[in-house]
Amino acid sequence: METLLKVENLSKSYSGNTIIDSMSFELPKARFVTLLGPSGCGKTTLLRLIAGFESPDQGKIYLEGESIESRPSQERPINTVFQSYALFPHLSVFENVAFGLSIRGEAQELIRERVKSGLEMVDLGSFANRRPHELSGGQQQRVAIARAVVNRPKILLLDESLSALDYKLRRQMQVELKNLQRSLGINFIFVTHDQEEALSMSDEILLLNKGRIEQKGSPQELYEEPKSHFVARFIGETAIFDARVVSQEGSKLSLSLLGKTIELQEEEHFEVNQTVQVMVRPEDLRVERESKDIEEDFYFEATLRNIVYKGPVVDLVLELEDSQTIQATEFYNENSDALEYKEGMKLYFSWVKGWEVLLRDEETGR
Repeated sequence: METLLKVENLSKSYSGNTIIDSMSFELPKARFVTLLGPSGCGKTTLLRLIAGFESPDQGKIYLEGESIESRPSQERPINTVFQSYALFPHLSVFENVAFGLSIRGEAQELIRERVKSGLEMVDLGSFANRRPHELSGGQQQRVAIARAVVNRPKILLLDESLSALDYKLRRQMQVELKNLQRSLGINFIFVTHDQEEALSMSDEILLLNKGRIEQKGSPQELYEEPKSHFVARFIGETAIFDARVVSQEGSKLSLSLLGKTIELQEEEHFEVNQTVQVMVRPEDLRVERESKDIEEDFYFEATLRNIVYKGPVVDLVLELEDSQTIQATEFYNENSDALEYKEGMKLYFSWVKGWEVLLRDEETGR
């Protein structure tokens, strides 16, 4: 797949604090990419470096093979939709969308055609004469997007541009943004700290932590195949169990876990007595009232501490014998009796072998 954007050894510091630390990655064309991570991880700084609002301390940024890190922002084929949308309150919707084209000195006929097309694309064709204060938050965001795309950028940057919207409108705009990206066929690079937003919208996610990329991949890869403890804990809920390697013969791995020995299939090699962590997603845990109902050849006991009803799913908060608390998620349907459980009950849980992820010890890295 042809590379659109390439970043090499990019670094940026402020007052001696490293925000972006020797970062490198490549992005192909026509993708919806999300920069995800906690506050202070470098998401917005990276976006500003790509846009040209900041200059890197070192490193290169290539757009279609051409170095652009020293090019002014106005000369880059990149547009940004800010969190506040930055609409001019004294201008009409039409004038806001036309602003960039007018500054570039485009012909009036071209401006009219592109603005009309841009507003129709975001379903605001009849709003051309309104002022920003006459629009809802979602409509203002669509105006900001139309203003950006009429300039025909190769990359559209969106800096937490859904954060000011209520939940229902955010969900609606997530779908609209993804559909818009597909119809335009250009790269969207979207900044958010909301993992659900990133999982639902993205073709690819760059998960940042302390100025570095912890993992880059599809939403499914980050969720199902996390490469570190940080990724496992940041993306979705997870249950993580400490375990010790008893033996390994080929791909047959024996682990001591919660006082029992279980056997798993694992291609990666581990040393005897090595400490590892076993990660299982809550929806992959299987909970039963009786141990005889567990289909796997291993199970563990737990005490039910809380039941959280969420409509289509029920979360069971379980306390293990070592006082660790985990969460198991059951899909609620006619076959589920999760809501009939009582707090304080003894329950039994397991998981389907092969659905777990083994992580090396967080402290030793072994």
